Amino acid sequence: MQNQITFAGAINKGFRSWRDYRGVSSRREYWFFALFTALVGLVTSTLDNLIAGGQTSTSIVTLSNLVQVASLVVVVPLLTRRYHDAGFSGFWQLVNLVPIAVVILKIQTILNFLADPLLALAAKGVDLSEQQSLQLLGKFADAFALVLVLTFAAGIFQLVLTLLPSKPSWRGNRFAPVTEPQPVWGYAFAEPQPNKDPNQDQ
Repeated sequence: MQNQITFAGAINKGFRSWRDYRGVSSRREYWFFALFTALVGLVTSTLDNLIAGGQTSTSIVTLSNLVQVASLVVVVPLLTRRYHDAGFSGFWQLVNLVPIAVVILKIQTILNFLADPLLALAAKGVDLSEQQSLQLLGKFADAFALVLVLTFAAGIFQLVLTLLPSKPSWRGNRFAPVTEPQPVWGYAFAEPQPNKDPNQDQ
């Protein structure tokens, strides 16, 4: 059964199905693979620290980042199948692009904040006055508040969809494979019957 997949089975299926954007994936399969990617991320972050000699690396090109980007090849179709399993289109992943669009629209405001002399002073550990701190906080909110709120909302939305139970075809899920209705509390769902012509038996 799909919901009895093992940890190793979920990893194996995830990599084998990296081109499958049409199927379904159960919650168990998705979260087993999410656990696997988290463990891989922990290992690669540790290796990055060892390579950097314990120093904080400012480079974007790290082993951890490279693995995360490469994992999108598997994670995106897996997330699509998980959405399908819950009865939703995989295109709902595009919600995650909304914060990026806001960043592009507010790029000038963000650049102005990053170039602000008060931010440079704060980064150097200089104590700012209360007025300066409030001024800097206001500029930060103007630059990033909406982006952070939308990022959080998109994350919560995605989390909710991945936690939804599987929705079978007989409950209207057009993405799920066709299956027979299952009994609930001892009662089987009756198949819909076509309208009968009242004059048929006459």
